[in-house]
Amino acid sequence: MISTALFVTHLNIQSKQSSFTCRGCLSWKSKAIFQYCLFRRSFIGKRNKSLSLFSVQTGWNRRVLLQTVACLCTLPFFHSCLVHSASNDEVVLPDGVRFWLVKRGTGKVHPALGDLVGIRFRAKYGDYVFDDIMESEQPYYLRIGSNIVIQGVEEVLPLMNVGDLVHIVVPSNAAFGSKGRRASPGKRAIPPNATIEYDLELAELPGKEDFTPEVLDSP
Repeated sequence: MISTALFVTHLNIQSKQSSFTCRGCLSWKSKAIFQYCLFRRSFIGKRNKSLSLFSVQTGWNRRVLLQTVACLCTLPFFHSCLVHSASNDEVVLPDGVRFWLVKRGTGKVHPALGDLVGIRFRAKYGDYVFDDIMESEQPYYLRIGSNIVIQGVEEVLPLMNVGDLVHIVVPSNAAFGSKGRRASPGKRAIPPNATIEYDLELAELPGKEDFTPEVLDSP
């Protein structure tokens, strides 16, 4: 039986300010980037099978990326960085997804892989807004890991608290990829290899409540 353990040193976090100190973490100067290192150790029984360094160029699939982010979310230093960072501090995930906090929510709970969440979002390619439910009274419900929204959005959701609003820049490998997205009634096509931007709000985490809203179809 093969088991996998993840060992994480520093997350890739770039400060846009002249200096910044994160309580319970470390200090850094402007433009300093803490390198993200991820190791996988595989075992067959008690025997060490392999130890390898993962780089951001490694062709991780969607499930591996989501499991990695879920693993990071359990680490105190990781949420310490997000909690104490200023709103314009940029976080860079292993596959190149970048995001920063626009507005901090009042919630103390963040979702995990498999949780049902209610979100509002605005998605655009360049100046073209192709999805916008930011002003909708009813959030859009989905389960993290269900592949209903693009990979980049699913990666960021477990890093948010209820009420947070973030801006996300999603490279094509975590968005619509080399195929793009076909045109549909009222919506233009998204070309191949397009970088997508999202404003994303984590509106609800109904898994902690007594009701289960209906999960909607893909937008």
